[in-house]
Amino acid sequence: MELGKRRKLRLMVFTLLFSFTIFSGAHGGDWTSIPPGLGTNFSLNAVWGSSGSDVFAVGTNGTILHYVGNEWVAMTSGTTQPLYAIWGTSGADIFAVGRGTILHYDGSAWSAMTAGTAWDINSVWGSSGSDVFAVGDNKILHYDGNDRKVWTEMASVGVSLKGVWGSSGSDVFAVGTNGTILHYDGNAWSDMSWPTYSYLNGVWGSSGSDAFVVGGNGIILHYNGSVWESMSSGTTLGLEEVWGNSGCNVFAVGLVGTIVHYNGRVWTPMSSGTTERLWGVGGNSGRVFVVGNNKTILLHYADTVFADVLDNNWAYCYIIGIYDEGITTGYGDGRYGPDDFVTREQMTVFITRALNQVPEDGYCGSVAPFLDVPADRWSCKYVKMLVELGITSGIGGGLFGPEGVVTREQMAAFITRALDEVPLDGYCGTEDPFTDVPYSWWSCKYIKRLMELGITSGIGGGLYGPGNPVTRAQMAVFLARAFLGM
Repeated sequence: MELGKRRKLRLMVFTLLFSFTIFSGAHGGDWTSIPPGLGTNFSLNAVWGSSGSDVFAVGTNGTILHYVGNEWVAMTSGTTQPLYAIWGTSGADIFAVGRGTILHYDGSAWSAMTAGTAWDINSVWGSSGSDVFAVGDNKILHYDGNDRKVWTEMASVGVSLKGVWGSSGSDVFAVGTNGTILHYDGNAWSDMSWPTYSYLNGVWGSSGSDAFVVGGNGIILHYNGSVWESMSSGTTLGLEEVWGNSGCNVFAVGLVGTIVHYNGRVWTPMSSGTTERLWGVGGNSGRVFVVGNNKTILLHYADTVFADVLDNNWAYCYIIGIYDEGITTGYGDGRYGPDDFVTREQMTVFITRALNQVPEDGYCGSVAPFLDVPADRWSCKYVKMLVELGITSGIGGGLFGPEGVVTREQMAAFITRALDEVPLDGYCGTEDPFTDVPYSWWSCKYIKRLMELGITSGIGGGLYGPGNPVTRAQMAVFLARAFLGM
């Protein structure tokens, strides 16, 4: 039985109010070139934005550009030193770093800060405007928000650090040459280095247990909160930076116009339309910017798959995952209904699609599989297929209850049957897997097996909530874990 379906490729074309060249992209829109149109030639090293119409890029010769929604405007930086990175808390609290240089923007003008070093400062990140970290050649610097605008040295290291990012001020990662990975726990820096001689250039994460590092030869590492693991990037070209707006929408950029995208499961190449070296990537939920050599600026418009599922939704990655695999198309009106309860007939659609067992129209012929599922009902073919697969036998009395709400214990039975993971009777022995699931309860064996498969951990407090109705957001999580390995 085939579990899952091949990823669908989608191509959407956007029309902008200014001239551009469209470059083919992966899920969520296309890459477009938006050159700044300024006379002098320069390269751009990093990009950061507080919104889609408030974006800043930094580069060689002290270049700082500001995107205001329809054009790039050159800003006065007060320096001719190359600038390598930029980060901020808002459009009026931004830090830019470079060769012996740290600048601050207060919403009106850029001013110099006291860096305390003449060496390269390659990356900057903070948990707030008064807890900012900067890393570079042999040094880690920190700014505590003091009025003197003076940075202090946190640590002296024997390598060049290229990237810094954290989930909080007590969970910070710095990466650099020779596979260096350092971690700050709020008290001290410790070594987490990876066994490679390659440069590690960039680090970003959606949380402290979902962090990514990129580097030379296409290296991409992932941290799950316990260990770093190597990922297949789909490229052997060097990667310079990584950034995303969620754990299932991550971009890495590098040599020869390389852009690769992570959808929460695999990295796939995107066509950038350029062979320029790409140094930086950043943006917000709606727009992603990439910058590089020779004034290269690329823009990627991320489409909203469902109007009611934004990337800050707790189940976003799972919902997009089952959408990408054809397990759901939503309601057909642009909505997914994440907080709506799942009905039993909707469940049959989810599972038959996940198993790639969707029957053809007219599958029921003139025979109703249940008294309450007539042959001409829209869900009949899905219900009948689930019966034939041995996943359901209805609710008794010749009924299926198509519009009944699926409970969490029913869902456990559906999914373990679909995975062919149904345990024997008595599987729970004399131990309760959750305090509200007695070992003698009919659904105990299904729930215990679902827990063992890593598909559920309950609802907290030692509870499972067996009689609770399942929302469509929760169902996306169950399906993505069960059939997509997310």
